[in-house]
Amino acid sequence: MSRLLRAGFLILLIAATGLPAAADESADSVDVTAPVVASAPVNVHAHHGAKAPADEYFGKLKLSILGVRNLVNDIDARANNATEDVAATFCHKLILAEDALRDWQAKYPDDAWVPKFGYAMLKDYETIDSAMIADESHAASIHAIDLANWLGTLYPDSEFAPK
Repeated sequence: MSRLLRAGFLILLIAATGLPAAADESADSVDVTAPVVASAPVNVHAHHGAKAPADEYFGKLKLSILGVRNLVNDIDARANNATEDVAATFCHKLILAEDALRDWQAKYPDDAWVPKFGYAMLKDYETIDSAMIADESHAASIHAIDLANWLGTLYPDSEFAPK
C-alpha cells in the first residue's frame, strides 16, 4: 500500500473517531504534521470577483502572491531530485506557502491563481513524499490529501480540482 493511501486511511480513521485533526490556531509555530483540515473562516471582507494585489501579504509568513508563486515554482523545479533532508525542508516551506494560499483564498475567493497554485502544491507534496522515506508523520501525504479535498470542495468545476 502506498504512503499516500496509508495517509488517506489515517485521515479517514481520525475523522471517524471524532478526534480533532486541525492544528491549534493559538500556537505561534506551524505544526508540520497536522493538516489544515478546514478552510479559513468565512471572511466578511472577502473581495469577491477581485484578484489579489501583488502588494498584499498572506499567512503567517506574510507572503505576497508573487512570493507564493516563486516558492512553488522553485520547489517544483527542484523536487524531483531532492534528497530526504531537502525534501523535508521543501515540505515545511510548502506548508507555510499553503497557509498563505488559504489566507489568500479567504480574502480573494474568486482569484483564478488560487486553485492553480493549490494544484501545483499538491503535485509538489506528492513528488517530495516519495523522497521522505524515514518520515513517519507522513506530513507530505497528509497535506496532499487535505489540499486535494480543499480544492475539490472550493473549486469543484476548476480544471485544477482533483477528479
